[in-house]
Amino acid sequence: MIVSYLMIFLTIIVALIIFSLLVFLLIRKYFFNYFAKKRNNYYEKTLPIVIRYVTGKDERLGRGLNTTSKWQREVITEILYKVSRKITSEEEINRVRFVSQSIGYTDELKQSLIQRKKLIEVSEATKKAGVLRLKDLAPLIEKNLYEDDVDLWLSSARALANMGESSPIIRFLANSERDISQKVVIRIGDMLLRSNTVDENEMMDHFDSASLIVQRVFIETFGRKKMFRTLPIIESCLEHEDLELQVKALKAIGEMGLTTKQDEIMEFLFHPEWVVKVAAINAIHSCKVMKAVDILTELLADENWWVRLRAAEALKGFGIIGKEKLLWTQQFHGDLFAREMAEKVLQSYSS
Repeated sequence: MIVSYLMIFLTIIVALIIFSLLVFLLIRKYFFNYFAKKRNNYYEKTLPIVIRYVTGKDERLGRGLNTTSKWQREVITEILYKVSRKITSEEEINRVRFVSQSIGYTDELKQSLIQRKKLIEVSEATKKAGVLRLKDLAPLIEKNLYEDDVDLWLSSARALANMGESSPIIRFLANSERDISQKVVIRIGDMLLRSNTVDENEMMDHFDSASLIVQRVFIETFGRKKMFRTLPIIESCLEHEDLELQVKALKAIGEMGLTTKQDEIMEFLFHPEWVVKVAAINAIHSCKVMKAVDILTELLADENWWVRLRAAEALKGFGIIGKEKLLWTQQFHGDLFAREMAEKVLQSYSS
């Protein structure tokens, strides 16, 4: 009898627990849906306000953006991240900074960078500051480059590059006494290439003190960014003993379309490595080195397909003289591959 009562009592207890749990889950779901709807409504209302202000269509900062509510600030920062990835003008970027400052978000990130309690928190604050391009935080982010953490180096370099603050990155690459791997240097170099502004003077000043790997990155940046004042540095690398640096220099000259070393570049057309020949051909094509026409014609019979193709394309770029060389090759050259390549490029004249 006692056992039966005990079983009934336990059953009631379990039922009450299950019922309470169900009520709790229902209430929780209700409040979750309520706040999710409230958040979505605020997002939909605030998005156009932020866009109009950032794009300059409404010079007044919306009253709804002046908030001390944590969840509303989170919504606004989410919108700022979304908008920041779409804008490019300095005026729009400055307005994003102003909104971030107005809601106290910039100060929040600043405190995370100053207190430096955990590297993961510092890294997250760095990434967010980079997306919003908060230049005022650049000096604090620069300090991250001297922490002993590769991931923090990369996130900091990316943030600084997004801000257009290239000087700290250049100094880090050129002067760091740490053993920075080639992979890391190349990744940071790519960030510099994607940055809207790169400090040309800083890079020139630190070129000689930089390691060979970093010099390659600098030369590539000079060419891709068309920094014409760096041409003497680029051309000096044509005489360097490092083959990869020589190729980077040839490519940079090709990017610029300018050189004072025509004869030196033509010597690379006789190099045994096809990659070097192609880089030299591109530089000659870009710089319109007309006296290389005969050598380019000979290269139509080179054993490498890419060399033959680039030589033919370069001849095409030299106008009537180049076309005559291609026609002669097509009709009279003793090498079958040379005739076929000449014919291939000549067909593009009429296409």
